Amino acid sequence: MKQIAKLWQGLSKEEKQRYKEAAKQDKERYIKELKELTRSNKTLNKPKKPLTPYMLFVRETRPKVVRDNPDIPSLDIMKEVGRIWQSITKEELEYFKDKARLDMERYKKEHESFITEINELRSLTFPD
Repeated sequence: MKQIAKLWQGLSKEEKQRYKEAAKQDKERYIKELKELTRSNKTLNKPKKPLTPYMLFVRETRPKVVRDNPDIPSLDIMKEVGRIWQSITKEELEYFKDKARLDMERYKKEHESFITEINELRSLTFPD
């Protein structure tokens, strides 16, 4: 770094200006590409994040609790779902863990496709 600093100090104002101008142009290019990519990303379908075993349990159990208790408020419904969650068996927990693992696999595949799509879009939008 010291050698680079010495080289930089040894440059004339005109030479330094040439590098500063190139850096400015590169920064402008970067900002433009970033904006284009951001606009393009809005049209892409990002994969939904994988659900946890608990969230899968809630999705499956909440409608049953609502059906069985139509007169209780939403907050109490979720309290009941939480109470049921606390009392599930190991086998039931494994069932939801298996579903969560499958959802994680789904997410990984969709995410990989999403990244591939972004990279293809990048190569079309910003060819080398």
